[in-house]
Amino acid sequence: MKYEQFRDSIAEYLQSHPQGVTWPELKDRLGLPQRTACYTWIYRMEEDVGLLRARSPKGMLWRVPTGKEMASRTPDRTNDARVLGGNLAPFPLPIRTRRMILRAPALSDVEGVRSALDDSEMSQYVPHRPYPYARQDAIDFVRVSRRKMRKGEFLNLVGVDRTSGELRVAVGVHSIDWRDLRGEIGYWVPRKLWGNGFATEAVVAVCKEVFRSLPIRRIEATVLAENIPSARVLTHAGFVKEGTQRQATLRGSSWRDVDLYGLLKDD
Repeated sequence: MKYEQFRDSIAEYLQSHPQGVTWPELKDRLGLPQRTACYTWIYRMEEDVGLLRARSPKGMLWRVPTGKEMASRTPDRTNDARVLGGNLAPFPLPIRTRRMILRAPALSDVEGVRSALDDSEMSQYVPHRPYPYARQDAIDFVRVSRRKMRKGEFLNLVGVDRTSGELRVAVGVHSIDWRDLRGEIGYWVPRKLWGNGFATEAVVAVCKEVFRSLPIRRIEATVLAENIPSARVLTHAGFVKEGTQRQATLRGSSWRDVDLYGLLKDD
């Protein structure tokens, strides 16, 4: 058994056992081999996908933390600092805004991500995402986000309600060019929450910290020309429309125009 197979099996099992499971129970119920590596791997999952370890009368158990638990954690009790690596290491996590906590994705976000992206209308505006969007796709979103942030390749964060821990937004900075000191920001909000300002709140907070903690001097964004609400998010966050790329992206069977926006550190 390889670590990836082990991790995905454990993650799927724990999603259906929110009360938590001890190592002997996991080993017996999933038929895990008697290998020291497997026991080491369960600890590795704490950083890889945000697994929670806690003592109980039955012994040490592992479980998926609830969104509310993640929201109530203080910064020194999260794994976010260890998630970021490479050139991204100075970026501060988590970030607290007026209504949200922006942090690295964790297994507690799987259902929120799945339900948000398993939406035909959302699929038109969130590129490079499968539709229908399954639970395993959401687990992969968490896993890949944390792995690539640990390598310093990009930022991929979720914004959750400061009290309930419920998912409000996803925001990230990708395509980072460390020579030209620029990156591209992207974001999405569950459709049921459109129009509440969560995207603007997250974009403003992330851009502020990117410019403050990293050498990045320019952040870009592209939106479909007809996506007026997304363009409004950018203008409210201080971005300037810099032009239109004609027929720049294929969505379904049609080529669509894309508007380019930019924000400079000195703006």
